Amino acid sequence: MHVDYLEKQLKNTFSDYKGLKFHMAPPLISKKNKDGQLIKKEFGSWIFYLMRVLKNGKYLRGTIFDPFFFSKERLQERNLIKEYEKDINLVLEKYNSSKHDVCLALALLPLQIKGFGHVKKVAICNAELTRKSLLDKVINGFDQEKQTAAE
Repeated sequence: MHVDYLEKQLKNTFSDYKGLKFHMAPPLISKKNKDGQLIKKEFGSWIFYLMRVLKNGKYLRGTIFDPFFFSKERLQERNLIKEYEKDINLVLEKYNSSKHDVCLALALLPLQIKGFGHVKKVAICNAELTRKSLLDKVINGFDQEKQTAAE
């Protein structure tokens, strides 16, 4: 978390930022709307104190002591990492110069997955569609290559 940077920038930009409001949807305390998306709540500048506490907990992330370790989002993140490692091994196995751009696109695909909650879910779905197409091209080559081979 960038709480120190954020607070420093606010101090440098505004004479008083104590009236600042944050709109966030912490998964442990937020309700969901009819579409299953978390509803944001408004928090005052006191949230900086909580952010500092959370910042110090970053060392727990990915360990069994992470309070979100068993959440659906964290489980999905770990599965995405395993899937990515398999994809990279496949790229290394199937790589040739004619597939360079496709292999590179597949390797960079995780950069498209951003956000949290429902925003991240949409990004993962979009990346999965792209991944399937790219994997097909890595494994089977391009249609032009198939046509050339058939002739």
